[in-house]
Amino acid sequence: MNKLYRNTLFRTKYAVKTILALINECVSTAKIDPNLDLNESIIFMLACDYNNIGDALIRESQIQFLERYSSRKVYAINYGDTFKYLKDIKKRATEKTIIALTGGGDTDDRYTGIEISGNRCKIIGFPQTIDYSNSNRGRYYKNKTMRAYAQNKNFIFTSREKKTYGAAKKLFSNKILLTPDIVFSHRQINNPLNKREGIGLLLRKDEEINPISKKIPSLLKTLNENGVKIDSSDMTVSAFNKRNIKKYIKVKIEFAKTKKLVITDRLHGMILCYITNTPCIVFPSCNHKIIETYNNWLNGNQNFIYLVNEKNISSFQRKAKELLSLKNVIKKPLDDEFSPLIATITKSCE
Repeated sequence: MNKLYRNTLFRTKYAVKTILALINECVSTAKIDPNLDLNESIIFMLACDYNNIGDALIRESQIQFLERYSSRKVYAINYGDTFKYLKDIKKRATEKTIIALTGGGDTDDRYTGIEISGNRCKIIGFPQTIDYSNSNRGRYYKNKTMRAYAQNKNFIFTSREKKTYGAAKKLFSNKILLTPDIVFSHRQINNPLNKREGIGLLLRKDEEINPISKKIPSLLKTLNENGVKIDSSDMTVSAFNKRNIKKYIKVKIEFAKTKKLVITDRLHGMILCYITNTPCIVFPSCNHKIIETYNNWLNGNQNFIYLVNEKNISSFQRKAKELLSLKNVIKKPLDDEFSPLIATITKSCE
């Protein structure tokens, strides 16, 4: 497939997708809730309703966070229902309306909610990573997002690591915050380390896999030969039903809480280990989100999460054995790092 064809195909698919979404918005007569007072609520838009449990953790953590630091009712609108309710939201929104957009791995699809919601609303984007590729596709989405953000001076962008914070400062004229990923704020009751067993694997099977992760099977061979039990899982659900999101999250949390060690190349696999006090070896993904998150918020502040890279991969066996026998977890709480976002929510609700 040549470059011209790829670019044409991309723009055609994007145009069709956008047209269908706008048609859906125009013809929709759906109302979110006629009894809901938008001036006394926080509308959480683009909430995960699909099979990525990392994004489902964002959904649950974001609802927890908003309920913890706001006296307003939190009303979540599923990702798949966004355009269905936009017409009604636009009609009813006022200057007092607060919209919270989901946190996550990129800003590629965030401009739609921001652009359509208009300048009247207060809009808070939860912690994001910016990762545009240096391609026609990347530049196209970046320029669209920049234009959309510029149209809404009431939008606040939250970065979840310093590299994204620096990029956001250069790209956007909006207010920019810096906090950890919102899942770091998730509240958990943790199992003692002496009641755990074996190793759990939470590994990618998609395009974000890093070549270094392909070495994991050979690295595990020695541990397996020594009789260490190894269970494999992922941060996705194959037979997914959005009614069971809380159940899927609970299952994944229990998976981590019952292991002596988890090995992952998922950002939210690493964060899942943090919130459950589970020893973890994490491999980087193909972009910067794991490395930056680890370096910004975890490195030097805890003894139970270890980042593997090309330079230190030879220490894998030693580190795995060390973490398997770890007796006490040491970690620095990140509560204070969320202060900018807490202050923004509190002030917006006044």
